[in-house]
Amino acid sequence: MIQPIYFPFTYVPRWVAEILVAGFQHLYVYQPSGKDLPAEMQIWVQKNAMKVCVPVSAEEQNFTEIVKAFQQFARLHADVRDLKSAAFWNQQGATPFFDETSASQIVADLKKGQKPDTGRADSEALLRARVFLEFAQEFDRQNAELQQELQDTDRRSEELLKHLSGQKNNESDFTRLTADIKLDDPGDYMPQDRLQAWIRLFLEKPIDSGFLVTGSPTIFYSLIENRVPNGKLFELKGLPTLTLNDDVLMAWRETACLQIKNGIESESSFAANAFARLPTLPEHAARFKLTLCRLPGCTPTQLFTRFLNLPNGEKNKFNQMPDIKNTLIGLLERIP
Repeated sequence: MIQPIYFPFTYVPRWVAEILVAGFQHLYVYQPSGKDLPAEMQIWVQKNAMKVCVPVSAEEQNFTEIVKAFQQFARLHADVRDLKSAAFWNQQGATPFFDETSASQIVADLKKGQKPDTGRADSEALLRARVFLEFAQEFDRQNAELQQELQDTDRRSEELLKHLSGQKNNESDFTRLTADIKLDDPGDYMPQDRLQAWIRLFLEKPIDSGFLVTGSPTIFYSLIENRVPNGKLFELKGLPTLTLNDDVLMAWRETACLQIKNGIESESSFAANAFARLPTLPEHAARFKLTLCRLPGCTPTQLFTRFLNLPNGEKNKFNQMPDIKNTLIGLLERIP
């Protein structure tokens, strides 16, 4: 079974998990540390539908102390966002620290505007990326929670107006109390910092899968426009949900996963009508779509090492994925 890797985020919103589990049965997600997952993600882990990869599980105490130091800095500087501070500290040229639990050294790093050309050790670069991803996860979790609350309020206001007006369900929608809610793109905020930090985590322990999925149009189109100019696009309009009966769900999975597997492992070209024979889904499935871009002759590790300033010899060690000939990048979207 094809297992997608969700990127470049470590927090998986509920709707993303539901669609990926329905369509592909399992998904992978990376974590910057081994701490407990948010409850809404833990549900999928318990169902064995979400597989968590923690490339660095040692030295958790040091990592926890550094995160606390950032939180202390944020309390002292209320006008500075944790995530933005962590991103600055993650950039190349930030002063290496000597005591990994020192809040004063972190504050000094953040206040320093110089960026020397000298690089830093891989272990330190990875640590800085993990700190950034830790704060990014909480940022994304709170944003998703706010979006859900706004949508629930919007739905309840519409139901109340229908009840007060005596409107029946089959009549046209009543004017809502709230304006139409724009579905936020989590990748809009600091996309390059997110991507580069996540790549550090991925390259530490690459998962042997050629199927990468994001919920961010910003990340997806930035990748294919700047890094994959000749990639071919395919669009799957309508995706299965967990409410479908088992026969329809299994038939869709089998057909879609076979085509995706061929697209990843075959050296031949990908037919324009590769997904034309997908089983017909109910009308409510049209609320979701998956746009795929195929990168021929390129593994995920080969793609992502282009984003980091690594020596050629260092890049070559990441290319050991014999069954993967091509990479498929997917954009998962809700249609308002």
